[in-house]
Amino acid sequence: MSKCLFLIGGLPILATMAIAVDPMPAEQFNQLIHQLHKKRQDDVLRQTIVKVAPTLNPAPTLPKDTRRYLVRGARNCVDCQE
Repeated sequence: MSKCLFLIGGLPILATMAIAVDPMPAEQFNQLIHQLHKKRQDDVLRQTIVKVAPTLNPAPTLPKDTRRYLVRGARNCVDCQE
């Protein structure tokens, strides 16, 4: 169960690898990501990233590997519940 929560909580961070077209929110988003790389334990910064991410147009896309791990983690959660 804790693995599932980790996967769900980590998705906003993993979704940050794409670059948006709109310059202002994209610049702010990229700056926040760079700050997060320096301060990995900053939960307030993570919450800010989660709030800014939906304002990006187009929305950040998940890399192929991220989708694969998400599906694998979801599958493991179902197996754990059975």
